Amino acid sequence: MAATVVITMITVSLLGAGSTQAGQQIVLPSDEPDRWLLGFLDVETTGLTPGYHEMIDVGLILSDLEGVEVGRLFLRIMPPHPERLSPGAAAVNGFAVDRWERLEAVSVEQAVDDVVGFLRSNARERMILLTAFNVWFDAAFLDHLFRAANRDWREMQTEGLVSYHLLDLPSMAIGRCTGEVCQQRWASSGRSKIRCCIRV
Repeated sequence: MAATVVITMITVSLLGAGSTQAGQQIVLPSDEPDRWLLGFLDVETTGLTPGYHEMIDVGLILSDLEGVEVGRLFLRIMPPHPERLSPGAAAVNGFAVDRWERLEAVSVEQAVDDVVGFLRSNARERMILLTAFNVWFDAAFLDHLFRAANRDWREMQTEGLVSYHLLDLPSMAIGRCTGEVCQQRWASSGRSKIRCCIRV
């Protein structure tokens, strides 16, 4: 229940009363929580630069605002330019063309179709708010995945399926610094307040 309150408060402050998307009035999570889903997004890539490096896998879990899972998707994606793989990314995710072929990685075009189909089939007229640890990184690579397939991620926003707002998990953790638990931890730890809050 506490997580629901925090998420609702943050999304309300992000969206603001009277916000619109694609010319339509947005229903706020605090007013109608049953009309919202959270989309927990995680990607692996061939490097850190969206538009040059590419997505090689994507995981998406959808839940309601109480945290009840309503669907999940995982895809391995064969990048069109595997030669751009950075050594750091290879060390983290173990990407290799032959390995991804054995794991039946899908094409960029198929990945986009699968992501769109997954979101449409699970949303059921609910708005999806994407969230991640460093959500702008993941969202930027998702945007470039769509571009590589000659699609536009905004098509999901235009049809009212995905919110154009993003929810960043570290920002939520830092926001908890005003909470009593974090204040106590910070006071007794001797560390910086931000470093303390990341551990919450």
